[in-house]
Parts: sequence; structure tokens; C-alpha cells
Amino acid sequence: MSEYRVSQICPKCNNTTYKKVRPKSWVAFLDDRVCLECGERYTPPTPRWASILFILIGVFFIAPLPLGIGIDLLSGRTPLLASWGCYGLLATLGLAAVAHGVRNLGGPG
Repeated sequence: MSEYRVSQICPKCNNTTYKKVRPKSWVAFLDDRVCLECGERYTPPTPRWASILFILIGVFFIAPLPLGIGIDLLSGRTPLLASWGCYGLLATLGLAAVAHGVRNLGGPG
């Protein structure tokens, strides 16, 4: 999450001219901006395509959970706790990615 306000234009003076600066966040699809009028630093919103990509990647990580557990149960073998732990970890990462994508689709911030 950015420590700066998320906006398409300067949130302080509504100016549209800016210079690009390197973002401080781990995941950033666009450079942060510094207003040329008042010097306010702000972050542009996450692009819609990136939010959709997060959702798709999340679904990809969640999909092995029911499939893998179902195969484990139907195979007649004793399910391994390690494989269920891997499915759970992937599903947790997937849920976090989906939540992040949905949150960004909902609006800035």
C-alpha cells in the first residue's frame, strides 16, 4: 500500500502537470508523481488491466485446492498433510491476490 494519496491528478491543487519519480512500494505499475505546481507527491491508481490480472492469477492459485484434495481423496491413498498444506498455502496466496484485485477495481486506494 502506498504511503501517498492515490489520485489521477494532484490531490492538493488539482494540477495536471507532474514529473515522474520512482515508487517506494513493492508492486507498482506506474511511477509516482510529483506536482510541478505545489510539490505534492501522489500515486496514480492501479490500471484496470493490472487489477484483472491479480484476480486471474489468484483464481489460478486457488484452483488446485478442490482439484488436488479431490484427487487425493478419490485415489484411495492416505492424503499427505504436506500436500494439503501446499494446497492451503496456494489458496491463501490466491485469495490475497483476488482480494487485492477486487479492492483495486473498486476504486483508488
